[in-house]
Amino acid sequence: MQDLSEWLLTKTGDDIEQRFFELSERRASQGVTLSDFCWAIAVIKKHLWEFLERQAFKRGPVEIYGEMELLRLMDRFLDRTLCFAMGL
Repeated sequence: MQDLSEWLLTKTGDDIEQRFFELSERRASQGVTLSDFCWAIAVIKKHLWEFLERQAFKRGPVEIYGEMELLRLMDRFLDRTLCFAMGL
């Protein structure tokens, strides 16, 4: 979670673009199709949402608000990774 927090809170759009454009190129050279790469990002997003939703039942309102903000940041981050991976 620490690495995810670092990416969500400190990395710029340029950092994200560079990292995920390079990652998509590397995966393409390994024979991973763009659709499979995008599907992997979608699965990561789904699993992180489910994990945080399960954790929300164990928390109070303040913690839930923080987790919702984390979900919003994560959602935006993963959407941007898809765009950058496709070169958009």
